[in-house]
Amino acid sequence: RQWDCRGASNLDELHQRLSEIMIRRLKNQVLTQLPPKIRQRIPFDLPKDAAK
Repeated sequence: RQWDCRGASNLDELHQRLSEIMIRRLKNQVLTQLPPKIRQRIPFDLPKDAAK
C-alpha cells in the first residue's frame, strides 16, 4: 500500500495540537542572540554533465 502525501487535511486540528508545544520566534526577536554570519566561498568543479 502506498500513501498519498499530497494536499492537506485536518489543518485546524494540526494547528491546535502544534500550538500547545511550538513557540514561534521572529528574527528581530532573537537577532541579538544569534552569532554573526560567516560567509565563505568554496570553489568546486562542476561535472560537465551537470552544467547547463
